Amino acid sequence: MIFVTFNSVTHLTNIEKNMSNMKIFNIVCWLNNIERQTLKKVKKSAPT
Repeated sequence: MIFVTFNSVTHLTNIEKNMSNMKIFNIVCWLNNIERQTLKKVKKSAPT
């Protein structure tokens, strides 16, 4: 999904490119946060 977005970004102006890059960056950060929260839940539920 992200790679397709990057390919279409190359045809846009610099401002639009920056906006799209920010959107991609936000999505990546959002996914990383979900991943971290999921790992925390798994660690909590796993017996130590």
